[in-house]
Amino acid sequence: MVLRPASGRTSLDQPSLAQTDAQCAFPIRELPGEWNCQVQNGVRYLRDAYILHYMVTNQSSGQEDKLYVLNSKDLLLRVRKEGLAPVEDILGNPLRGYAPSVRVFAGEDLHFFQTRRYKWMRSKFSREGFSLLEWLLKVKDHLLKRV
Repeated sequence: MVLRPASGRTSLDQPSLAQTDAQCAFPIRELPGEWNCQVQNGVRYLRDAYILHYMVTNQSSGQEDKLYVLNSKDLLLRVRKEGLAPVEDILGNPLRGYAPSVRVFAGEDLHFFQTRRYKWMRSKFSREGFSLLEWLLKVKDHLLKRV
């Protein structure tokens, strides 16, 4: 947890903790990634993770059950009814919980996939049978006709 970014401003995340940290001359330091590993952003810490946050992945994109199996509501309902049996192999080896097909993006590619434009295009792709590829090819054809 970073309470004081390089800009010197105090984070609004957990304001009571930030206030206490300031009053005590800022003894709080950021924990290593192994202690606060999120499935979506913590791949480099996954192998040695002490705390792994399963439920924060892709919640805002509507892809809750796509990346990590423990984000599936159906699976969690089964765990409520049956206990841990359906997920014991995943808890023993967290890598088994990833979807069968996962692609890791970094750098500029990651920034592109976080833009509003991409999110809009992706939402159109998954709804009403809209084909993003077909639309992009039409745009390309239209632009090449002008040249």
